[in-house]
Order: sequence, then C-alpha cells, then structure tokens
Amino acid sequence: MIFAGMSGSAGADAAGLGVIEIRAMVKEGYTARYAATISAVSATIGPIIPPSIPFVIYGSLANVSVGALFLAGIVPGLLMGLGLMAAIAIAAERLDLPRSAGLPPLREALRTVLRAAPALALPPLILTVIFSGIATPTEAAVVAALAAFVLGRFVYRELSFGACWIRCGRPDGRRLRLC
Repeated sequence: MIFAGMSGSAGADAAGLGVIEIRAMVKEGYTARYAATISAVSATIGPIIPPSIPFVIYGSLANVSVGALFLAGIVPGLLMGLGLMAAIAIAAERLDLPRSAGLPPLREALRTVLRAAPALALPPLILTVIFSGIATPTEAAVVAALAAFVLGRFVYRELSFGACWIRCGRPDGRRLRLC
C-alpha cells in the first residue's frame, strides 16, 4: 500500500517491486507461482490509493475534482490492502506457508524506518499540497517528481544523472542514441 501511494499505477507497482518481492518470497520458501500471484494482486491497489494516475486522467477528462477523487480512494484502498492481508494470512495458514524468522532487532528496524522516512513522506506531502489548495494535482506531480529525483540523487545516492536519460537503440544494439 505504501508503494501504491508513491506510484499510483498498477504497472509500476508490479514492475517496481514485483521482482524484489517475488525473489524474497521464493527465498523464504514460497513457490514462484504463488509469489507472483501475490505481487500481481497487490499491484491492483496502485490505481486506487492516491495519488492515482487513473484518478488524475479521469478527473481531467470528466472535469471532476481530482482532490475529491483522491479523498474517495483512501478508504477503498485501505480496505483492499487489509482484505488482501487477511486473505493471504488465511491462505498461508491453510497451505502451511513458511513464516518469517521474526522481527528484526529494534535498532535495525529504527534505522530502516529513518532511512525510508524521506521517501515515505512524499505521498502525504503530495496530498497535503493538493488538499490545501497550494497546487493542482498536475503541479503537485511535478513537485513530487522533482523531490523523488532529489531524494534518489542526493539523499539515497542511488540515481545518477546519466540514468535519467532514456536510451534508444537499434535491435542489433550497435548504436544507441538519446531520444
């Protein structure tokens, strides 16, 4: 649900975290098929929890308040997430799926939360800016994209300027050019 709140897209949820989630579940003893199913189903929360790309598109085409659509998506998105968690818990019990080794030590958990805090702050920031009337959803999306770039480049140091260019090439891979 957290990643859905950052991406707003089912495709981005499945592609962005799907590989990582599936690899982790298979490593813990789940079948690849079951892990892929969980990732695919959980990705459907992306278009419901704000900021939802389909809500922005629908709002602009139908002249409906995108902020109101975002507000309307919060409860259904949370209910979808809770329902999915309950269904997986029931299935895990019935299928005797492996369980996690336990919680990490408190110090490690706090370090992880603090490291993730800047990225986790983006969705509430976007919604606050929209609902307070400071910016339109489109303007908030631009600010969020810029903030995500700054976080990736300067805070987490995992994004380079070169990685931001979309590279296109011929099928034989001989010549790449910038699009």
